[in-house]
Amino acid sequence: PPDPGDKPRQIVEGYLRATSHYQPNYSVAKQFLTRMAAEKWSPEAGASIYRGSVTATGETTVKLDGRLVGSLDKDRKYTARDQDFNVDFGLLQENGEWRIDKLPAGLMVAEFLFTSFYQPYDLYFVGNGSSLVPDHIYLPTLSNPANVASALMKALLKGPSAWLKPAVASAIPPNTSLSVD
Repeated sequence: PPDPGDKPRQIVEGYLRATSHYQPNYSVAKQFLTRMAAEKWSPEAGASIYRGSVTATGETTVKLDGRLVGSLDKDRKYTARDQDFNVDFGLLQENGEWRIDKLPAGLMVAEFLFTSFYQPYDLYFVGNGSSLVPDHIYLPTLSNPANVASALMKALLKGPSAWLKPAVASAIPPNTSLSVD
C-alpha cells in the first residue's frame, strides 16, 4: 500500500505493481486511487499488457508512455496488440495524500510480469458434435490447485469466447452452476 507522503510517481509505480500481481478484490491497488476512482474502477474488466515506462512531467503529472502489446478481455481471452499506449493518471490530493483519479478500466500489467505471473489454459468445447475444440485463456498464477480448478470451471460455465461460440457447443447442461467456490 502507499506510504504516507509518497510522491505522485511513487503512487503510480505502486499502483502498477499492485495491479500486476493477482489479489482478491485488488484491495491494495485500490488504496492508490481516490475514493471515487476506487468505486468506479473494475479490475475484472480485463487487462492491458504493456511495454513502457512511467515518466513524471512536472511535480504532479505522471504518465505511462509505451506500447500496448496485448490485452485480456473480461473472459481472459488474449488478443495481441501493437499500438501506442499512453495513460495520464490524473493525480489529485485527497486527505493530504496523492492519489490516482483517472485510469483505464481493468488491470495494467507490464509485459515481463504478464509472462512471469500468468499461465495459459485451454478450455474445451464440442465442435461438429464429436470433436473437442480448445479455447485459450490466461489466468494469474494461482498457487492453490483448488483455486485453479474453480477459475477454470467458472470459465467453462461462461461458455466459449465470442469468436468461437458460433462453431461450438458446451457439453455442460444449461443452468449448471458451481456449488463450491
